[in-house]
Amino acid sequence: MSNPFPEQAIAAWFQLLSGTANQPGETKGCFALNSLIEMAPHDADVAKMLEYQYARIGKLLETAISKGQKAGVFRQDLSARQLQQMLLVTANGTLASSRAEFLKPHLPNVAESVLAVLKA
Repeated sequence: MSNPFPEQAIAAWFQLLSGTANQPGETKGCFALNSLIEMAPHDADVAKMLEYQYARIGKLLETAISKGQKAGVFRQDLSARQLQQMLLVTANGTLASSRAEFLKPHLPNVAESVLAVLKA
């Protein structure tokens, strides 16, 4: 997320996520999400590693959103923190949706929808 244009950086990230999740055939999801679902509830070490990883991603998103808010590109009625939390949940949902063929057709629109919410 070192892109100086927060809108393009966030769109590119979600296009990557949705493109990965929308691959034909069986999709396994991502290692972090699978670990979050399958291991973190039962393994404190895994939960701690994931907490650290999600905090790092969240900070990158929050920084990009804050830059977009300061530039007048993103909405300001919600904090950058609130918006980054929504994006993290949306990213996980995007990746989890890869496991259901009937949800895959919705994935190409995720980046566009995320930007619409950020700009609302």
